[in-house]
Amino acid sequence: MRVPNWPVFLIAMLAIALLPLVFRNGYALHIMILALIYAIFAQAWNLVTGFGGMKTFGHHAFFGMGAYGSALLSMHAGLSPWITIWIAALLTSVAGVLIALPVLRIRSVPHIAIITLAFAEIVRIIVSNLRGITRGELGLIGIPGFDPLTGTLMSGEMRNFTIEAAPGKTLNKDLGDGRGLKATVFGANFDQ
Repeated sequence: MRVPNWPVFLIAMLAIALLPLVFRNGYALHIMILALIYAIFAQAWNLVTGFGGMKTFGHHAFFGMGAYGSALLSMHAGLSPWITIWIAALLTSVAGVLIALPVLRIRSVPHIAIITLAFAEIVRIIVSNLRGITRGELGLIGIPGFDPLTGTLMSGEMRNFTIEAAPGKTLNKDLGDGRGLKATVFGANFDQ
């Protein structure tokens, strides 16, 4: 077995973490975030299919259940997305166990693939038909943003607030009432 090259891995992770400071374009950041999300999704599929040897086609159903669960809890319960991510992961894990128990008894690879594909199709049909909750195939709108520094929900002018931490940028951003970042608890420690 090959020994992992940790210094190269850590340098690559540091480079990925610094990309938002280099690319300030919102579209480029959006594409990078989506690429990382789908890389995580692919690694999960690789774990089950590659290492476990089970040919499953239901991963995207669990992916969607977690995303919809977190977003719906944030929208309707008013909880922070930092909390709803964990609640949705727990609920999706329970659903995964409930699906895995009967599937693991099957020894035929084609049957496992068909059952997991059927589960994914059932989830898709349920989400499409619950238009009052999920807006069907149009998807959710109005998912509240959250402050990555404190994890609290933001609304109004604070939703558009960002911290410019690149060299040469100011940390005094307008909060909508002319006070700027210096008027906040977070900004009180910054020198102008």
